[in-house]
Formats: sequence, C-alpha cells, structure tokens
Amino acid sequence: MKELKDIRLLFVEDELLMQKSIEKILAKHVGEFKLAVNGEEGLKIHGEMKPDIVITDLDMPVMNGLQMISLIRKTDEKTPIIIITAFEDQAEVATGADFSLIKPILKKRLFELLEKCVEKLNSK
Repeated sequence: MKELKDIRLLFVEDELLMQKSIEKILAKHVGEFKLAVNGEEGLKIHGEMKPDIVITDLDMPVMNGLQMISLIRKTDEKTPIIIITAFEDQAEVATGADFSLIKPILKKRLFELLEKCVEKLNSK
C-alpha cells in the first residue's frame, strides 16, 4: 500500500514563485519530486518518470496544462491529476483531471487532495 512518502510526484508550473513554494512544501513529504516548467517538458518527464501523481497549472507557455493532460490521458488513464487554476469554473471534469486546486493554494487543501490521490492509487 502506497503512502505519500512513497509517491513519485510531477509538478508542472511556469511561475517561479509557485514552483519554489510548492517544492518547499512537498519535496520533503514525497518519495520523488520532479519539476517541469511547461506542458511539453511535463509530458517528457511524465514519459520518463511515470509519476504516481501529476499536479499542473493550466495556463503555461509552449504547451498548456489542458493539452498536456489530453496527451497524457491517451496512454495513461489512471494517474491522478490535480489542476491548479485561478478560476473555479475550470472544472476538472472538463479537463480530464481528477481534482482541482483553486489559487491561492492552501496547504491544508493541497494535502487533502494528495491523500485522495493516494487513496485512488491504492484502490487500483
């Protein structure tokens, strides 16, 4: 049974401040933490790393989060994906993601969603 400390996590975000704050929060709580700065890089790392959980922003240069999720879902329907969005109306259902996290990110809510992802992984 997986626990959060065993998880391989891919975080896809183009904003430096958000990258640093999430990495600071999560890197010590997960088994492996990888960062990508756009959807294209995220897709490449996803193929190499095979993460247990993906957290991604939607609005990024080169390839946005929606495009990346769509491409991931063609070969990987099971990996839980959390989208980060500033807008509540960008529902995860429409994106192919499992959960959404509204900015500003609350640490408590982030960990609640990560635990839901771990539960989903353990129920496979």
